[in-house]
Amino acid sequence: MQGNYRYFANVCGVAYGTKFSDGAPLIDTPSVQFFVSEKRPEQELAKSLPKFVYGRSQTGVIDRAVRIPTDVIELRNLEMCCFAGNEVARVGGSTGSVALMFENKTADRKQFVVTCAHVAGDLEHVSSDAEIRGGQPIPGGCLFRAHVVASTLANNGQLEYDVAIGEVFSASEFFDLGLANSSVTLTQFGTDSDQERDSTLEFRSSVSADRTADITSSTTSIRRIQTPEGNHVTVHNLIACKGKAVRGDSGGIAFVEDRAVGMLVARADDDWVFIHPLRDALEHLAAEHDLSIECFE
Repeated sequence: MQGNYRYFANVCGVAYGTKFSDGAPLIDTPSVQFFVSEKRPEQELAKSLPKFVYGRSQTGVIDRAVRIPTDVIELRNLEMCCFAGNEVARVGGSTGSVALMFENKTADRKQFVVTCAHVAGDLEHVSSDAEIRGGQPIPGGCLFRAHVVASTLANNGQLEYDVAIGEVFSASEFFDLGLANSSVTLTQFGTDSDQERDSTLEFRSSVSADRTADITSSTTSIRRIQTPEGNHVTVHNLIACKGKAVRGDSGGIAFVEDRAVGMLVARADDDWVFIHPLRDALEHLAAEHDLSIECFE
């Protein structure tokens, strides 16, 4: 389905997930989701998206007895949630957000913060002197300064993961895997079940503070996301969720109990937010930059 339809006019992404009717999820009705930048009348389209698709057997043979419904979801004002250069803060701080603040569980015991690459700098260029800073101290928060030691970059408008890591060199206090305004300490990455469709995640970010969101899709690629610099990129490895987010929430943590599940990357109107699976994003960054990263004991 992704191969056949992702480059149709207006189609931003294709995923397998929950079907919606009048904005409400039909929990027991999975569908093929077509994310589009604008819904248009069929008579204006050169090619229409299908109303359903046939299922297939495990050997790939079409099974016409199985019809999988489709859903067309409009993503208006699709953008990354934070303007580059905004002041970042650890989870629960002000303006931009940091997903994790942790002491590396390797021999070096360095202190790191994790946020989105588009928060830490320009997605198109490497800066050798990039620095991110924590915001004003709040209950459970801290001031910090960190050098960006690794960050993903877009290649021909394609971005696998939107993630950056900074090494802390100054901090008023360091919260290893803590959540601001909370007694919760994160102890592990999320499980596969935490990322399944219809799972509910808790979010904590600097602007929106505490919210929840429901996972509505499999991992997919979303095109035409506007960057802080006004360009457009395709970001891969995103999971669509139904929930609220605003500019400044980028990098916010998505978690379940004490498990770090994801990191908020982008938003669109009508309460759509997109996250990266956090463990996958960090493993990608570590492999790309030959880093040894261990968040948890």
